[in-house]
Amino acid sequence: MSSVESPVDTIKELSFVKSIRTEDRPDCTHIVDTGRSTIRLSDEIATLQAHGVTDCAISKWGDYGLRLFVTIE
Repeated sequence: MSSVESPVDTIKELSFVKSIRTEDRPDCTHIVDTGRSTIRLSDEIATLQAHGVTDCAISKWGDYGLRLFVTIE
């Protein structure tokens, strides 16, 4: 019997993802913290969308990194 990874498990393994956690906000289901100060729509965001992210808002957090507020189906 093979196990299928959930979108959250797959996203956790992406090189630019530091952490991911669920969120109770009405506009998102998860928060993804990155280790990058910049991300590209054509690269990181497209990669997240390929793994089930449908919405994404971006916010700076700390001295280095971006926080992504995402919805994962």
